[in-house]
Amino acid sequence: MRQLGTLESKATAKQFYAYLLQKKIDAVLEFDPSSTPVTWILWIRSEDDLDYARSEWREFQVTPDDPRFVPTDQEIIDAIEQISSFDEKHPAQMDSDRSIDMNRSMEDAESLHQNAFSDGDLDQDQTEPVHPESRSRDSATHPPVQFTDVASIRATILIIAISMLASFVSHFGNPRGSRDTNQVTLEQKVYRNLSFVDPEQYEVSRDPMASVRQGQLWRLITPLFLHADELQLAFNVMWLFFLGSTIEKIQGSWFLMGLILFTQTCGMLLQVALPVDSVMPSALQGSPFAIGSAGAVYGLFGYLWARPFFSPDYPVYLVPANVILMLLWLALCMTSAMAPISIGAHLGGLVAGILSAFVVSKSNH
Repeated sequence: MRQLGTLESKATAKQFYAYLLQKKIDAVLEFDPSSTPVTWILWIRSEDDLDYARSEWREFQVTPDDPRFVPTDQEIIDAIEQISSFDEKHPAQMDSDRSIDMNRSMEDAESLHQNAFSDGDLDQDQTEPVHPESRSRDSATHPPVQFTDVASIRATILIIAISMLASFVSHFGNPRGSRDTNQVTLEQKVYRNLSFVDPEQYEVSRDPMASVRQGQLWRLITPLFLHADELQLAFNVMWLFFLGSTIEKIQGSWFLMGLILFTQTCGMLLQVALPVDSVMPSALQGSPFAIGSAGAVYGLFGYLWARPFFSPDYPVYLVPANVILMLLWLALCMTSAMAPISIGAHLGGLVAGILSAFVVSKSNH
């Protein structure tokens, strides 16, 4: 979520919040009793709505009395009046039996949000869980991002679904052939077409880029859908969901798809660029038949890890324990104990993710 602005007037805050909801802008109004004077903070959940909301916000600040900013949806207006967090008294002024129950206020706010978007565009539960792989910097100024809206993470779900299907259909990178050697099984077709290089072409040319040179550019990314076993699939699917859904919820499906495309491609290119059958340790050798979404996973990790360093206002940062876990796993993959593991894909994706965070942060300033 991105902060849109703050208001000291309860009536004005409620008016513009209702206006945003009426315009189908996915917004949140948060009461901040810690400030002096107390203020109301407006948040925009989706990056897709941010530019339009900022434009309307600037105009509202200049002409708040403009009739077009007066909400007309009575259902939204009535619902806003019921939210307990809009009590403008400072907690220090309240008796103990009238103190603000912030948990209840958040439930009320989510209920209003659900009612405002009851046309089916969103399908959120009233009490959404905080995403397990992200938390706010400060709960008073950076509300946690929440993820029960399936429509907002459709790209993440699609990628996971294709990965699971392709992994099982290809028999986890070990496709079984037919008794008739002239027939190609479905498992063999899926594996050959999704691998970085067609095994038969590579056997003849020994060129890992043979298929790509023939224009089969999809092979730069499709190895992410294949996995060597159930454990690798489970591990990658878990991180794709945690990291991918976080980014998609904040910056949209197209951004996530582009980020995965870029980081996975960088990871695979580095993987095939590493020398094959060299004097280097086996963990640091390349292979055109590396499969799995390591490049994408470490790309998403690198992006989320680095983005708050370049953009201090970015609303999500990774829990330090998870950063340590991912880096320790990367270090372990470089040892012979974990071979064969596509270390090039891991490193290439990580560097590409960090670079993406830098570029996107600079472009937003």
